[in-house]
Amino acid sequence: MAELIDIISAFFCMSVFEICKAIAYCPVPVVTAIGHFEDVSIADEVAWKAEKTPTGAARFLTQSVNESLTELRLRVDSVSRRAQKRVSVERQQLARLELRLSESARRSIAVEKRTLSGIEQTLNLVKKSSEKTLERGFALMRDTTGHVLTAASFLSGTPPKKLVLSLKDGKTGTQLELDADITTIRKRDPDIKESAND
Repeated sequence: MAELIDIISAFFCMSVFEICKAIAYCPVPVVTAIGHFEDVSIADEVAWKAEKTPTGAARFLTQSVNESLTELRLRVDSVSRRAQKRVSVERQQLARLELRLSESARRSIAVEKRTLSGIEQTLNLVKKSSEKTLERGFALMRDTTGHVLTAASFLSGTPPKKLVLSLKDGKTGTQLELDADITTIRKRDPDIKESAND
């Protein structure tokens, strides 16, 4: 009889309003395991999970923890795979970018080489042309900075005071560089013949 009273008292305690209210409003999921297979208490009704025995509750919690750990491992593996895939994609993009930059640099260098080659050919032609001009008995006038002087150089601006004359001996082929100081520059009328004394 005493055991029956204890069982009834225990079952009644699990149906007290305040206890059931605390279980229902608890922010943490509550698992009940009163130990009665036939009876269902109010606490069982408001609990997050109701098991018949403490052993069943322990088994349920263990299984839940294992499932949570398994799910966590799966999520970690998924994140790791996505991260590795992203890294692989980024590496491929960097490799393609490096290849494009390398090709662009090679093309730019090739263009610059062609440009320099063209400039060199032009300079060689100018040099040959000036050498032929000198061979015909003409003189090449330059200022002290090396710029070639033309008739326009004397007609516009301030005429140079010093000249460098390049001459070439037609017989020996020797090229001469002469420094000339200009004291007076006067424009001459080709229609007026001046005497030798002027």
